[in-house]
Amino acid sequence: MLTYAMVPSWMGFLNDVRLALGVRIGIDDDFHDEVENFDRDDPRLPLLGVYDWLTYLQESLVQIMLP
Repeated sequence: MLTYAMVPSWMGFLNDVRLALGVRIGIDDDFHDEVENFDRDDPRLPLLGVYDWLTYLQESLVQIMLP
C-alpha cells in the first residue's frame, strides 16, 4: 500500500526512470513529430509504451498530492 508519505519518493523514482528511458529512446523537442513516422518494427516502440505508462503513473501521483 502506498501512503502519502511515500508519494514524493515514488514521484522521484518515476521521474528518474522516465528521464533514463527518454535518453535511451531519444526524446527531444522534435520527438513527437518523429513518432508519427516510426515503423511498426522500431525497437523504441515498446520503450515508448513503458515511458507513457510511467508518465501516467507520475501524473496520477501528482493529482493525489494536489489539494
